[in-house]
Amino acid sequence: MGFSIMIISIILGIYLTIQGISRRRQNFLYKSFIVIGIALIIFAIYLALPH
Repeated sequence: MGFSIMIISIILGIYLTIQGISRRRQNFLYKSFIVIGIALIIFAIYLALPH
């Protein structure tokens, strides 16, 4: 279960970050995509670490 959440989180985070960076001048919403995408990437890295 944790592995699938980690994979989905990293893919969604990369997608949102790329979309936010490519369209950051269009709208404030895309700037928030960058922040949400980076947060998802950090969350996926946290899930990948051994506890």
